[in-house]
Amino acid sequence: MKGRRGNLKKNELWEEMLVLSMDQALKNGPELMLVDLGANLGEFTLWAAALGHRVLAVEMVLENVHMLQTSLMLSGLSQLVTIVNNALYSDHRTLQVNFMKKNMGGSRLNTSNVFEALDNTRGVVLVNTICLDDLIPLVSNTTVYMKLDIENTEHEALKCADHFFSKVNVKVVQMEWYLKTSEEMSSITRFMVGHGYVMSESVNQIIPVTTSDNVYFLKKTSF
Repeated sequence: MKGRRGNLKKNELWEEMLVLSMDQALKNGPELMLVDLGANLGEFTLWAAALGHRVLAVEMVLENVHMLQTSLMLSGLSQLVTIVNNALYSDHRTLQVNFMKKNMGGSRLNTSNVFEALDNTRGVVLVNTICLDDLIPLVSNTTVYMKLDIENTEHEALKCADHFFSKVNVKVVQMEWYLKTSEEMSSITRFMVGHGYVMSESVNQIIPVTTSDNVYFLKKTSF
């Protein structure tokens, strides 16, 4: 799926097509909980919460968390959202954050490939990493719509996510596919297929993927 990325400074909707696709899925699945991995400023989190859905938002950059908390408070939606201030990775460790000069949303762990100019004015920012499996107690007994956008470390996060996908009913995984290496794509696809998912262009039905910046992994037993 490709789509125009709006400019937040111009009051445009960032990743409009993806947000509206999630909107459709959530409206068709009132029982769904959003698990927003790489929440950034919280556009997906705020949208889902405004629809009345519970949300688990995971964001590693503390200033993003503070802005999201402020937005939730001003919107009266705080009670619907649980925020975790950690990075997702293959194990528990401390890593540095790389910030991009013109793209706060492109902040990434220093183990991830960099495709933009780095902002070296922010000093050293360290974050603690957790596993997807650590989040199981926060989403037990729920059906989940997952947005997984953690800037080219998705393949690392899935290395300690077997229990999560075995114990949690994840119906859809929305994932950024942009600029991933063939090795990263293969690793992710093997994991998802092994857990009963098929890659699709659509969030609502299985449509083979051709060329796409973003893809959906759909749980075959749900479609």
